[in-house]
Amino acid sequence: MSLRAALAVGSLLACTAPFVAAQRSEVARTVEHVVDFSLSDAAIAVADPYRPVIYYNPAILGRAGLEMTRFILVHQDAHIELAHLRVADGVVDAARLRGLELDADCLAARWLTVDQPAAVTAAAAYFRRQGSTRTDEFHPSGVERADRIVACSAAPAPGGMTAMTGPGEAFRPRPVRVDGFGTPDVR
Repeated sequence: MSLRAALAVGSLLACTAPFVAAQRSEVARTVEHVVDFSLSDAAIAVADPYRPVIYYNPAILGRAGLEMTRFILVHQDAHIELAHLRVADGVVDAARLRGLELDADCLAARWLTVDQPAAVTAAAAYFRRQGSTRTDEFHPSGVERADRIVACSAAPAPGGMTAMTGPGEAFRPRPVRVDGFGTPDVR
């Protein structure tokens, strides 16, 4: 990855973090972002309540484009805000993990709709192009993700809230806390 691409991703992190932090709980505002070129995915979140971390691969994010990168990083913030953890009682349940992915997509779309609608549009278009295929058994199909993103960004928020209303209020998609030991979150 070029220095220019790395700087672009770093700038995006700096610009996205304050926007999302304004909408998240106090615990999630201290999310650390760590570069990891060995990741095979664009980013992963570790929703440890004491030290939440988002690991990201700038080489992959650099190919995603700025708007899709913004959505990916906010999606990871949503996993942390919703306390999504990968393992439930020592069991990895693929159907449950697909649901957590959709919940993080939904919250990210709601957070971004008002001020960053291009990121929501880019994510919906990206996943729509993916079609009915899945990246793995733990992720929904592209069509499922695109449909959820569009529905969450277009639907009025419950109780008359704006689409930008953050978690901890009336809208909170199926939060799940499995344990507090920092088990890596779904991607």
